[in-house]
Amino acid sequence: MDSTSLEHTAWYTGYFADYYLMPHAKSYLKMMAAVVDMVNNSAAIPGSGNVPVAFTHTQDVARYVAASLTLPRWSSRTWLVGGKVTWNEVVALAERAKGIKFNVVYDSVEMMKAGRVTALPSQLEMRTFIPQEILEGNLSLYGLLFEAGVFELIPEAWGGK
Repeated sequence: MDSTSLEHTAWYTGYFADYYLMPHAKSYLKMMAAVVDMVNNSAAIPGSGNVPVAFTHTQDVARYVAASLTLPRWSSRTWLVGGKVTWNEVVALAERAKGIKFNVVYDSVEMMKAGRVTALPSQLEMRTFIPQEILEGNLSLYGLLFEAGVFELIPEAWGGK
């Protein structure tokens, strides 16, 4: 089959900041506490918590995707990063904003490789929809990706510029 002339781009946005800004910032996502539970002032940090994570708000993604439609050409990959902070910095910012100390635990790489993570209080209601072993498995995988630096979104590491 011949290659197509249809242009496309893959968007790399990092982790959505919406989860940590709700309900104070507009979002169409459903609340899902992973790593930092803003409502219950707690965190289960994957690994060291010192690896940068790229965050982008979904409203920004929508604006940039819409604006990209007017570009004469698209790159095969597009990076959109609102900002980069570590999980330890997210907790520190939340503690400062709320004026309260969070209950923080650190999940080791070994623990996450075993498919386990520390449950956050707001995840309990999620278990009525998602079995615990599936939820923990997904969250442990994300934790390993965070600690490995995959969510830092360094274009050169992905073959981009």
